[in-house]
This record gives sequence, structure tokens and C-alpha cells, in this order.
Amino acid sequence: MRCSSTFLGLIFGLLHAVSASVQGEDLVARQKDSCHSNLPATTLHLASTVLVYPIHIDTFISADTVININGGVTININNAPTYLQTNILATITSVETTTSTRTQTVTVPTTTSLGAGSFQLAIGSVPLARRQKAPINFVNLGGSLDVSCETAAAFNIINGLLFDDANRTISAHAGVGSLLLVGNSKLSNISTVFSIGNGVLAWTNDAFVGGAARFCQSSDGIYAVFDGKLPLSCGLIQLLAEPLANCPGFRISSAFTTTSNTANTTSELSQSLSTTNSLAVPSSMPSGSSASSDTVSFPTTILSSFAMSGSLETTNSSTTTMYSSSPSIMGSTSASETTSQSYTTTTNTPCTTSPICASTLLSFVDQLSHFSGAVLQEVIGSVTPLLGPYDPTSCYPPVVTDKSFGAPQPTGKGQDVVQCIHSTLDSVCLTALPDACNSLTSVNGLDLHNTLHLCTTALGPFSFDKNTSSCFPSYYAVNSTTQGAPIVDCLSNVFGIECQFLNT
Repeated sequence: MRCSSTFLGLIFGLLHAVSASVQGEDLVARQKDSCHSNLPATTLHLASTVLVYPIHIDTFISADTVININGGVTININNAPTYLQTNILATITSVETTTSTRTQTVTVPTTTSLGAGSFQLAIGSVPLARRQKAPINFVNLGGSLDVSCETAAAFNIINGLLFDDANRTISAHAGVGSLLLVGNSKLSNISTVFSIGNGVLAWTNDAFVGGAARFCQSSDGIYAVFDGKLPLSCGLIQLLAEPLANCPGFRISSAFTTTSNTANTTSELSQSLSTTNSLAVPSSMPSGSSASSDTVSFPTTILSSFAMSGSLETTNSSTTTMYSSSPSIMGSTSASETTSQSYTTTTNTPCTTSPICASTLLSFVDQLSHFSGAVLQEVIGSVTPLLGPYDPTSCYPPVVTDKSFGAPQPTGKGQDVVQCIHSTLDSVCLTALPDACNSLTSVNGLDLHNTLHLCTTALGPFSFDKNTSSCFPSYYAVNSTTQGAPIVDCLSNVFGIECQFLNT
């Protein structure tokens, strides 16, 4: 006898909805073996997601029956009357199919203006939900959403790396299943390959299930998902690349002039930009090595290779400071793209009259509330570097022995960790710049590339204040004439430490 609807209602009434997942099989089929040699190669990604639901049954059964539970679970009761008390796992599998095509002809417009190459990330629904209308929101520096593009973050892709306008890269540690889409001054071991196709951001890597990361939106921000395990209450989305030119009120206004030609490629596209002294910097530079006085050397953790010269004018109140920049990105293909660019940036940083506290800057911590146990430990590892010296290690659960598994198992609930972090840091306000930032006063030129990230790390959550990014010149805006003192003065104004503007 099959279980009646009333009995099934009883069973599901006892269901404890705990979200978990197991990694689906990574199925990748490449079409290029069957395509004509003159056609672009297309990769088909099949990402299998398996949701695992623990079910607890505790009830009396008066007659023999068969219990069928959605998720592939069948229980035969043939010894009634009996009392059934058990824990079982039900699974539901879904498969998402995506395709990516490498085009062999790249055409760049002859002239573009206002933010050429830079873009903002807007939220778009997944293809199955395109009929649903929603307000346009933009990703900000903290990984959450802003209604206005003027306060959102700007991004740029260089050699497959995604940079935000606070000089951070988006990257992940190997083994982490998902993370909040927030830049970090320290580059993790999985950072490529970012690309834009048909106006949609993609992050592809062989380490990801299906070969490509997926993006989802939760109440506390935007996540990149690598293992097919969607965080609880996180809905799939697309990240649309909106040109920065579409947001004339962006907090840093830029005017670009770009000229280029059409490049035909049969492998990866590389760029060669017109410059007076360009230098092909190796993708992995020896420690302490540097480029010439007219080029930029990058920390060994930055895997891209490009050199700079050009001009950038920044005006802060009555003082004008000149920077120079003209990128030269070197690749390893026969394709070439010639570009010259000049731009002007105007920044007016107001002096904050009251201290800024961490309570409004910790949205990226809230992601921890979705996890527990071993998964929580992994996600904590991606969040703690963002807290810098303010990291409250006492809030993290220890690893203890779980008798049901018979081995050491990480414990703890993410909600408890989030509550502890907020209780510890919400009332913390920045009343003085950290030493790593004050020391920039005596650092100039290309040496800033080795010290700027120390300042942003020392600021911890305060580096996510929306006005902080205006103080830091981008990597490709720093050269031998850049000075550190204006950066320190700007930060002092942002955090209300010294209410004054630059004067000479």
C-alpha cells in the first residue's frame, strides 16, 4: 500500500530543510573538433548541481506501506505495526547548460569617449527568467548593490584579470566553493579568465565545475559560485557589463580618446599600445626587479604584464597633481591592436566632520550566515583577509571531534559568527590612519606599487568606504612622478582625521 497524501504530509512536516550540496559532474563537450577550421571554436559547459536534503522521520506506522519521497527515496514498511525513527538524505539534480564561443575577428570602434575600456556591472536575470522585470542595480566595491551607477564600482579587464577602481583584483582560493564578489589587494591563486561576451561578464577556469563560474544574488550581495553549490536563498543572475560612458555622473569622471584597428586572431588576442618606452614585463617578475623609469613594475603577485607612460591630471581643491600613464600590454600572438589614450580625472574629496565607523561597511561579512561546519571554515578564509588587522579571531568556531563522524570536524554556525563580528566591530570607528597609510607620505613614484596595497589592507573594512577609492590612483595611473603625500591627505579628509584640503 502506498503512503497516503495525509501520511506524506506528516513526513514532510518533519522535514528539516537544511541546504547542502554535492559537487556535480563536470561535463564539458567541445565542438571545435567537429567544426570547420575557419569557424570559431564553441565550448559547451554542462554544470550539474545536486541538492542534498536531510530528512528526519519520527512516527508510528500502523499498517504495511511504501513511502515515496521526492528526491529518489523509497522506504518499504513490511513489519507494521512499527515505530519508524530514521535520518535519510534525498537528492535533487539540476543541469545548467551554457556555451562560450571564441570569436576570431575583433573590431574596435575608431573613436570612443568617456571611459573606454571601463565598465560597471549591472544585474540581469538568467535566460529562463528574462520576462521578469526588475530595477537596474549596480555592483559596488563591497559586493552589494547600489541603485545609482554614480556610487557603484567601475571595473576593467586586463590580461584576463578583473580590476576594480580601488586597485583590487577579483580572485579566489582553490577549494572555495563560492565567495562574495569583492576585490582584494592580495591576489589569490585563481584569478582568470575574465571576459565579456555579448555584454555579459564571464569567469572561466578549469578549476570550476563546468569550466565557468556562475553568479547569484543574495540579500547581502553578489556571489561567484565555483562548485555548483548555490548558497541558501541565492538566485542565479547574469552580470551585464555597462560601459562607464553610460554613467556621466560617476564619482570619477574620465575622458578617453581611443583609436584602433581590426585584429584577426586564431588564438588569444594580445594588445600592443603605442608608447614612447614600452617594456614587455614578464608575467612573473623576480623579487625586487623593476622596469625603466618610464615604465611600471608590478608586484610579483600580479600575473598580468603591462607597462605605462602617458598623462593623468588629478585636481583636489586648489592643488593640481600630474600623473602619467599609457599602457603597453604584451601578449604572445600575431594579432596586434594599436591604441593611444589620454584622460583627465577630477576628484573633489570633502572633509568628513564625523568619524566613519565599521557598522556600515561590513555587508560582505553577512555572507557567512549561509554556512556552517566545514563549509563555514572555507568561507571564513575568504572573508578574513578583507578585515585586515580588525579581524576578530575570537569569533570563529574551533575544530572539535564530532562523534557521529568519528573524526575532527569544524563546527559552528555562520549566524553566530556574523553576530559576533558585528558586535565586535560595529562600534569601531577610524580615528587615525594606520601606519601603513601614513608612511605613504614619504613614498613616491613606482615604489607606490609595492606599498599601496599595504595601506588598503591595514584599513580593513574601512577601505570599502565609497569615497576611499577616489584617494588611490589606479595601477595604470602610477608612474615615476606620482607622489604619496596627496593620497594621505585625501584619506585624512575622507575619514575626518584632518579636516583640510590640499594647499600649496
